[in-house]
Amino acid sequence: MGIESGDRFHYWKVLKKSPDFIGDGNHKYYYCLCVCHSTKHVRSDDLIRGTSKSCGCQKSKDLMSIVGKKFGRWKVLELGKMIDSHRYALCRCECGFRSEVRISSLKQGQTKSCGCYRDDVHRKVRKGKKQVHIGGKRYCVWSKNYKQKFGG
Repeated sequence: MGIESGDRFHYWKVLKKSPDFIGDGNHKYYYCLCVCHSTKHVRSDDLIRGTSKSCGCQKSKDLMSIVGKKFGRWKVLELGKMIDSHRYALCRCECGFRSEVRISSLKQGQTKSCGCYRDDVHRKVRKGKKQVHIGGKRYCVWSKNYKQKFGG
């Protein structure tokens, strides 16, 4: 069975044949791209037999099912890269901001948005609150008649 560039084997996509000096000399190797965007030289017989299905990212069975799900205000668009043994996902916040977010932070609820949620909460808390500058200092007051009281 000949392996061509573009062929798929489980989560691998074959990019090209590896140079002959890669490996032990007895086996053919192919430079492959995993669905998580990492690349690796993989033995041809491991691809054909299915003993190598991915770079190791697929050990967590629900990794592919995370695409399209919402976590707080984040929506997962696609899987991202592995950085320092942490898997990232490309996400879009409800406000439209896009960023790569650590998947474990999404699942554990450590991140809910790009920061727009915090801003919305603070905006609600500050509703009706006025800022007054007196003597070079900034004060927050709740009174509607702050100009009469403080002359600001």
